[in-house]
Amino acid sequence: MNTELTQRLTRQYERTLPFVAYHKPGADTVKFLMQDNNALHTTTNYEEQGFVMTPYARNKGGILISGIPENLPIDISNSKNEISAKNLPLDRAKEDYEYKVSQAIARINSGGLKKVVLSRKRKMPVALSPITLFERLVITYPDAFTYIWYHPKQGLWLGATPETLLSVNGLRFKTMGLAATQKYLENKPVIWGSKEQEEQQLVVETIREQLEELKLLDLKIKDRETVRAGNLLHLKTEISGRINSPKELPELLSALHPTPAVCGLPRDQAAEFIQKNEGYDRGFYTGFLGELNLPQSDRGRRKGRNIENQAYTQFNKTSDLYVNLRCMRYTGKSVEVYVG
Repeated sequence: MNTELTQRLTRQYERTLPFVAYHKPGADTVKFLMQDNNALHTTTNYEEQGFVMTPYARNKGGILISGIPENLPIDISNSKNEISAKNLPLDRAKEDYEYKVSQAIARINSGGLKKVVLSRKRKMPVALSPITLFERLVITYPDAFTYIWYHPKQGLWLGATPETLLSVNGLRFKTMGLAATQKYLENKPVIWGSKEQEEQQLVVETIREQLEELKLLDLKIKDRETVRAGNLLHLKTEISGRINSPKELPELLSALHPTPAVCGLPRDQAAEFIQKNEGYDRGFYTGFLGELNLPQSDRGRRKGRNIENQAYTQFNKTSDLYVNLRCMRYTGKSVEVYVG
């Protein structure tokens, strides 16, 4: 990894001051952003600049660490320091979770719900520091969005998520319909059953309907593809379009969050079922997080311009936000791992 980054994150954590470090899929750098006091900054209109961490609960707004992140190069090509999931403690809450899932199935069969996604959390002992855990996440999941986020008033979270909620560059946006799961097996052909294909198509159609209600421009839906995230495979469909104004970002986020993949369909009824039956507060699990309104130069993308015009660089505001899946809350000597 990077010794300087490790030292700076460790020092910030020891001082109990907010910070975030994250690795974007396929990148050769880790970005990090730090706060010099423990003030809790929030956003509801998502007009600020920095890194945002938003809980699962709708309409609560996000926690903001303001500023432009720094970049430090990393080299993980020869690293073998991976996270292992062996020797986990006995999961005594599994039977209770299975009972809740059977209730959800019964509710779906009785009508009113098409899909509902229940989750639970497991508490497990940990001997590693959170900084070391983050380094191992980056090594193990180089093609996911991996992060470590800390605020003394909110706790410390880590994760490796494969799912983009929303990417915005200027007025252009991209999102995805991600659903269905199977194990990745090397040299074995990937075959998706009708159940998985129907599940993923239901997610895509729901997102399309939500976006069409906003009367967005140039809405396009690509063909479905298989993507790999660690040792798992998913079905993904990319969706893109154009907003009319940057001020539409909160409305767009409200339409997309929470996604059918983490809540269910119809969304309001599924959310109500989850609240009544899940039995715990998800916190930031299945919320969203990422870069908010950071400047990005369009230099290098312009073609056919004369030298004089090329001297002027236009900066677009860009936001890259991810669904907070495959995450954990670090509590000192243990971690709370969220399972859906």
